[in-house]
Amino acid sequence: MRKLLRIFLVSFVLQGACAASLRAQDEIAQRVPEEVKKPLAAFLTASGWKDTDALAASARYAPLTEQIFLLRVPGKTTCDADEDLCLTIIGRLQNGGFVAETVFYAGARLEASANSFALGGSDGPSLFFVRLYGKKQNVTALPAPTGWIVIPSGALDDFKGPGN
Repeated sequence: MRKLLRIFLVSFVLQGACAASLRAQDEIAQRVPEEVKKPLAAFLTASGWKDTDALAASARYAPLTEQIFLLRVPGKTTCDADEDLCLTIIGRLQNGGFVAETVFYAGARLEASANSFALGGSDGPSLFFVRLYGKKQNVTALPAPTGWIVIPSGALDDFKGPGN
C-alpha cells in the first residue's frame, strides 16, 4: 500500500492530475495583508535577515487554503543573481505570530490545487500541491502529515520516496 501511495503521489506531481481543480499559473503579485506584515518582519528578524520591515513590505502574497498562505520575499539579499529564485515561505498566522511551515527558494509563477481531496475516501491523506515556476527551475511542495515535502524540478526524475 505504501508503494502504491508513493507511486500515486509522484505521478500526481509529475502529470498534474485533476487539471480541473488547478489554478492556472499566476504571477504572485498580491500585496501582503497588513495583519501579516508585522509578524512576517518579526519572523525574518528572528531568522537573521536585515531590513526586515522593507522586506515584509516588498513581499508578495498568495492564499493557498483558509489558513495557509504563500509569501515570496523579493530583494537583493533574498533572491539569486537573476532575481528569479527568491525566498519563498508557506505559513500561517497563529496567536498573533507568523509560523513558517516550509521555507525554500522558488520562482514567481504559482500553480496550486484549488480544492484538496482525500485519497482513498475520507480515511485517506488529503492531497494538495503547490508548484512554483522560475526561469530555470520549477519547485513542487506537497504537505505531508510530518511536514512539507519540497521537490525541485531536477530531483523529480530521481525521486523514489522514503524507504527506497
